[in-house]
Amino acid sequence: MKDSQYLDFVLSEHLPKTKVWSVISKQHGDQLGTIKYFGRWRQYTFFPNTGTVWNTQCLQDVTSFLNKENYARQGIKYTPIKPSVSQEPDHISMGGAAYPLEEWLFDFANKPRKKVDKLSDDKLLEYIKTKEYRCCFCADLKRDVLEKGVEAIDKHDGMICGGVEEMYQLRGRY
Repeated sequence: MKDSQYLDFVLSEHLPKTKVWSVISKQHGDQLGTIKYFGRWRQYTFFPNTGTVWNTQCLQDVTSFLNKENYARQGIKYTPIKPSVSQEPDHISMGGAAYPLEEWLFDFANKPRKKVDKLSDDKLLEYIKTKEYRCCFCADLKRDVLEKGVEAIDKHDGMICGGVEEMYQLRGRY
């Protein structure tokens, strides 16, 4: 990760399995938040201090730091790739937040994917009926599949989460 123009990431604790960093303003020296491991999500996450305000550049710097540490924890070297076409937008919308495109491309290219066999339409529909999807992206797609059939997966062009990706794989979309 390039050095942040406005933030310092200072290691504040080294726990037996994880680390904790303080996010410090270079200009004022104030602690703006904390980065620590969030067990339920199995990744490092950012906890901004109450009353702090963040612009896109600082959020990008925090995101880059999180990606670097999360990949390091998995034993993967974090080397973001640049889009080869200069007309590419420099951000992609992910879950309502601006996510740096180079990091999204890295995530997509390096995400381990297990081989999943395509299911027949009947088996896929039965599987989706019994599966509990909790986030709004996969729950919405499940609702569409139950209302319109498995073809709704082929027509889906919304946000992608783990549940949506699973439906894509089981449908044979990719």
